[in-house]
Amino acid sequence: MRVIKRTTMRDQPSALGARVRMLMPDTELTPTGKKQVTPIADGASEEWTEAKFIDANLGASDQGWVLSHDIEDTVAVRPAVDQAGFVIEAIAVERVFNSVASTAPWLVSANYMIARALIETGITNSGPKLEGSDGVGPLQVSTAEWKLLMDTGNTYGTFTDIGRDGSISQLSGAAFLMHRDAQAISDAAKAKGVGSDTDPYVPSLLDVHCAYILNSPTNGVAAATAVILAQRTAQDAAKSITDVLTGILAADQIGVLFKTRGKYLGTSTAPNTVAKFVAAVDVELSDALKKAYELMQQFAPEELMQVSGTEASWFDVALEEEQKDVKESDPTKVPIILNYFGATSLRTQQRMLPWCGAFAAFCMQKSGNPVPAEAAAARSWKNWGVGLELGSQNIPQGAVVVISPSDGTGTTGHVAFFVQIDPSGKTVQLLGGNQHDMLKRSSFPISKIAAIRWIDSAPAAAAEQFQAVPSTTRISPEAIQLIIDSEVSGEAAYDKRYRGPTWPGLNSGVTIGIGYDVGQTSAAAVRADWSGLVASGDITGDTLKAIVDAAGIKGQAARERARALRGQVDVPYKAAMKVFAERDIPRWTSLVERALGPHVSSLHPHCLGALVSLAYNRGPSFGAKGDRYKEMNEIKACVAKGQFDGIPGQFRNMKRLWPNLRGLQIRRDAEADLFQRGLSARPVPPPPPPTGVV
Repeated sequence: MRVIKRTTMRDQPSALGARVRMLMPDTELTPTGKKQVTPIADGASEEWTEAKFIDANLGASDQGWVLSHDIEDTVAVRPAVDQAGFVIEAIAVERVFNSVASTAPWLVSANYMIARALIETGITNSGPKLEGSDGVGPLQVSTAEWKLLMDTGNTYGTFTDIGRDGSISQLSGAAFLMHRDAQAISDAAKAKGVGSDTDPYVPSLLDVHCAYILNSPTNGVAAATAVILAQRTAQDAAKSITDVLTGILAADQIGVLFKTRGKYLGTSTAPNTVAKFVAAVDVELSDALKKAYELMQQFAPEELMQVSGTEASWFDVALEEEQKDVKESDPTKVPIILNYFGATSLRTQQRMLPWCGAFAAFCMQKSGNPVPAEAAAARSWKNWGVGLELGSQNIPQGAVVVISPSDGTGTTGHVAFFVQIDPSGKTVQLLGGNQHDMLKRSSFPISKIAAIRWIDSAPAAAAEQFQAVPSTTRISPEAIQLIIDSEVSGEAAYDKRYRGPTWPGLNSGVTIGIGYDVGQTSAAAVRADWSGLVASGDITGDTLKAIVDAAGIKGQAARERARALRGQVDVPYKAAMKVFAERDIPRWTSLVERALGPHVSSLHPHCLGALVSLAYNRGPSFGAKGDRYKEMNEIKACVAKGQFDGIPGQFRNMKRLWPNLRGLQIRRDAEADLFQRGLSARPVPPPPPPTGVV
């Protein structure tokens, strides 16, 4: 809005209010959305408008009341939002906030912030859209919301009042509100007897979004907590939203909510039930999370967690335990449950406690994978490994899923292993302990998911490849291209995602090129593989020095090194291809020959190449134990017997292991097709006779 004649901004909507500042004609003001009619002498009245004056040059601002007839509305042209920049900054803000120790376990999600912007404005730079709110920008960040962030001091950065109106900078306000609301919901639930300091209620994104919808910066948390707790029984879930909110929100606040959030609450005369309110919020949020994930894939694919390792060794342990029919009602099985606590800080237990976290810890410990501190509490698993975005449908079997309390679980949170997304697309099937007091598979609403975590326990570029003597046997160019397409999706995707250094996760090192993990080998080996490319001009000497210096560094140290090297290390596609074809592939071919016998080198290059692709993805685990490696063992048996016609079918049978990973299913089919093409190209020689047979 614009001042049309000299006037005074006052601290109250009255001429008797203290003067805040003098305003000259053409001064631009930002309305807060509040107006008030104030009585004056002789029964007359005057209207006042609350507004904010911002001096960008001085970094200062004032807020107060101005006579409405001294100002006029203006149609301000707000700068358009750079969606790519918005998405990338959301990921950066998530990283900054979650790197602060005090944020956990109430972590920030870039996916959620983007989804909120999609819901509110379609990620456009809008002025205030909600009655009674001065929220602006793609996230409709309000003054109250931004003040929460500024009041934290320098915990997450230095923020000024002016930053709220910035389409990019206001992401920090939304991030802090998300964190604060999640923590506040845990605290509010604890006050109602749900959860404790050591084992708090674990809010889902749906819980957090309900708080935001119900006027979060003021008392939306209390309202959301009431809604959350009301869902615990069918009787309370059937109550009207008005009945639940009355006494928590003032009548006028509830009235405003029906005007601004009617699509969720219904109308004041026909209010929705709690269940219907939550369902309406859930449908919209779930759709927005999927769209947000698609934007992240489009604009920042290199920032998303890439599932390169496909083996969840801990899930194999869970499958073994599942066969034992473990349940609390069977006295003979209770010692098994109590034994699970031996993998947690609680150690041996003599009495039954909620045991979902203990079961997860047992599976991790037995399979040689890391166990988080306080693993018995579901919330501790929110920090385990690295996060997978909730909008993704590509979830590997065995991923750790943390959910808010649901029917058949504990009262504060639950952790279990991902099996599959149910056909409805609205629920996920999880294998876990303490599911209706049993170790079993159960389905849970996707909206209850609080986190999905994963580790690549067997990176594709395993350390053993660097110990192999390169083979002189060649695989076909088609096989090499299949591996490249599967790993980096071709040159265009490579340039966007992999040309700089990456960190796949957990024990991986700085990774360059086509999955070349410098953390798994020595500086001398890295130099031997890459130094020739300096002479040919494919990479610079500075790039070579940087990757040589990163040799042997793994884990979190490698993660930080990869970030530090962005902008310094540049490996063009041509250079990556040279090392991959001339160094990596011969070593992986050698590993396959060692695992399956040297006579596989007589196979058609298509056939051998398909086996190399499989090993590159799963490791040369053709003799590994367990149901997960059933098809790998069958392939080894087929090779030994010379029954090569049976191998394509084993590639396809393997797809059972990744029901939700379309990329891996496509890869197995492509390997099967390539192997079959090799069989059709020329006769395959029989295997050598057993030792001693002439």
